[in-house]
Amino acid sequence: MTAVQPLITSAFEGGKVTCFAYGQTGSGKTHTMMGPSKGNVPGMYLLAAYDIFTLLSDPQYQGYSIRLSFFEIYCGKLFDLLNGRNMVQARTDAKNRVQIAGLTESMCESVEQLMEIISYGLNSRTTGTTGANSESSRSHAIL
Repeated sequence: MTAVQPLITSAFEGGKVTCFAYGQTGSGKTHTMMGPSKGNVPGMYLLAAYDIFTLLSDPQYQGYSIRLSFFEIYCGKLFDLLNGRNMVQARTDAKNRVQIAGLTESMCESVEQLMEIISYGLNSRTTGTTGANSESSRSHAIL
C-alpha cells in the first residue's frame, strides 16, 4: 500500500478527497508532489497514478475512465494549463457546486500518459525569480 492509496480508494468509492501542498517558496512542495528531478523516489503524483491504474484493473471498476484537468489561479484569474493558458471562469451550478467553465479535460489511459499531462501543465505555469528560488511558480495550481 502506498501513502496515497487510501485517498485514491476513497475517491473510487465516491468520496471527495484533496491533497493540498502549501508552504513558503523553496519548502519542497514541488519536490513532494513530483519527486526529485534525479533519483528513484516517486512523488505523490506518481504514487497516485500507480494506485489509480491498479484500481482500474479491478473488474468492479470496469468502465471507469480517468480525465485530468489542470488550471492555475494567477492575479485573481483562472488559466487552463492544458490549453494554452486560456482564461476560464469559475461558476456555481444549480446544485451550488463550483464548475470551471471552459476547462480542458484530457483522457488518461496509462501512468505514463498521466505524468506527461501533469508535466505539460507544470511547464505552462507562471513562474518568476524570488530571493529563495531562481524559478518559482507565482500562482496556485489545481490538478
